[in-house]
Amino acid sequence: MQRTGLKHVVARYTRSEISEYVGNEFIEALGPIPSSKQLATLMTNRPAYDPLEREKPDHIRKHLMLRLKRFYEPLTEQNSIAQTLSEMVRSGYVNRNPSSPAFKQFLQQSYLKRQQLDIVEQVPDTDPMCDSYAIIGVSGVGKSRLTRRGLAQFPSLIWHPQLRMHQIPYIIVECPYNGTVRQLAMNFFNELDKIANTSYEIRFTKRKMTVEDLIREINAAAHLFGIGLIVIDEIQHAKAASGTAGEQRFLNFLVRFVNTSVAPVVLIGTMSSLEMLQSDFRQARRTIGALLRNHQKDEEWDHFLKCMWKYQWTRTPTALTEKLNEAMYERTQGVLDLAVKLYQYVQRRAIDCKAEEITVDMIHVVANEELTRVAPMVEALASGNYSKLARYGDLTMPEVDTASFSSSRKWSGSENLQQLLSSLKRDDNKINK
Repeated sequence: MQRTGLKHVVARYTRSEISEYVGNEFIEALGPIPSSKQLATLMTNRPAYDPLEREKPDHIRKHLMLRLKRFYEPLTEQNSIAQTLSEMVRSGYVNRNPSSPAFKQFLQQSYLKRQQLDIVEQVPDTDPMCDSYAIIGVSGVGKSRLTRRGLAQFPSLIWHPQLRMHQIPYIIVECPYNGTVRQLAMNFFNELDKIANTSYEIRFTKRKMTVEDLIREINAAAHLFGIGLIVIDEIQHAKAASGTAGEQRFLNFLVRFVNTSVAPVVLIGTMSSLEMLQSDFRQARRTIGALLRNHQKDEEWDHFLKCMWKYQWTRTPTALTEKLNEAMYERTQGVLDLAVKLYQYVQRRAIDCKAEEITVDMIHVVANEELTRVAPMVEALASGNYSKLARYGDLTMPEVDTASFSSSRKWSGSENLQQLLSSLKRDDNKINK
């Protein structure tokens, strides 16, 4: 199973402090379990910045502003979800010890099947030790990016020399825009091919396979490559399936897949997918997870804006005042992706018009001109009026039971994340204080 030219790391094993994890190479190759503070550090992305860059020519400064796209500051809910992902990957390996005789026998049998270009008939009966998870939220709150930043605590590919096999701690698959079962499976194999340099997608594209065949092949691949977590993003695309029957067929596949997957599954979608999950996944008990709404104007928002505000390329530095804070919140309603974009647009406009300074008026003028497409959504969020929010499926929460979802306002840790973040070491050479 060894491949050449792959960007993998060689496994180094750290004895776990948890008895169930001891001796499992898949788990011990992941390293020590990170603390909340360590996770916050891993997720944070603060690009390099030098105040002297303010003096560079206009066209250079506009390019430097693109660094804002890489800026990422984890808040309480992001850190909490990252901890959940850490737990899911490890606990999902508990019943999949690569050194066990049953696992080795399966690998050998599966290898022979592959050599004959046959379909794997069965996979070991190894239920994951944790339920799957759903991350549902308003468009623009950063669900997908949060997941990728949270999973960055793991390498994408690990090579185990003694086992002579690769391990993929996680794989992220996008739900097809047309909501078809076969294309979702092909998307999975396409991602697997990219990571492990395999040819599954080509092998299965022209073959007629039942839903059960597809699920069995995905599970077989999860065993063969030690996949720790399967993430299915943009699940609201299931609503685009052809007709009611097509949508139901896709949902049935998702339910069946989640229930039988050998690896834990994370489902990511907008608010419009919540009703679908509640109606079709209730019996499967797979809708536990997090609801991510737009941020309130609170200490978390203030912390995010303060960290982002350091990245200024206008000639005249502008201190973050309460009025500027209020203007930024008013025009974005706590949707972080919008906040980053608006901050970038405002600086570009300040440079173009030679004002070279960020002002409240500039924020409103730029928002009126650059954010016109999302203005009705922002207005709906500001109003809090359900009838207005209901016009946009990605903003409103359907009238369904949300008890199985954790509130995005709660923090289960013993420490406040702001205390953790404030204790992180800052690189004074890169970040302007």
